[in-house]
Amino acid sequence: EQEVVVRLPVRVNFGGGWSDTPPYCNEHGGTVLNGAVKLNGILPVAVTLRHLDKHCIALSSTDSGAYREFTDIRELQSCHDPFDPFALHKAALLTCGIIPMPQREEAKGGSRAILEDVLERLGGGLYLNTEVTGIPRGSGLGTSSILAGACVKGIFQYMGREATENDMYSYVLCMEQVMSTGGGWQDQVGGLTDGIKLAHTRPGLLQEIQVDHLEIPKA
Repeated sequence: EQEVVVRLPVRVNFGGGWSDTPPYCNEHGGTVLNGAVKLNGILPVAVTLRHLDKHCIALSSTDSGAYREFTDIRELQSCHDPFDPFALHKAALLTCGIIPMPQREEAKGGSRAILEDVLERLGGGLYLNTEVTGIPRGSGLGTSSILAGACVKGIFQYMGREATENDMYSYVLCMEQVMSTGGGWQDQVGGLTDGIKLAHTRPGLLQEIQVDHLEIPKA
């Protein structure tokens, strides 16, 4: 698509938090009860992707006011700096396969990928903006992981790729590993899946998340 806008809620946790976090969930499984919520009637987490005629990757953060156009692929492959306003954007592009992982190129014994080749396959440049409305950092509402989930959902939709909710949960976990921030799976489940739900996994390295929606009468 030429342009994609994804808006997501935040999540409130009613119980089970931290049982979703490795290594606990890998060893014992995890169970979390949470719900997706709007704030002041709006979906506060938003991601916008747009096709650009200009051959570059343009990353933007409405919250920080940061904007930058990238023409060097090596700068896009670096997302470990916690002070980098575009670390999450870069991790999304890497994890979803838009930008190749640097070690993948080296393992093939080939030459370093150049951004021009990536943009040629994309059919032009790409603009990616993130925005969180009215939520301070450290709110405890799962904002960063839900923002990562919005990036994944937006990239898949932009590229015309099918993805299940479980696929998106896993991609967010991978993003957090790429950024070296770690994290569990309950935040992205809370924001990517509507309603109040009980999410649980069994022990194991691969966390297959089962989500059961709770139908609660309005009364």
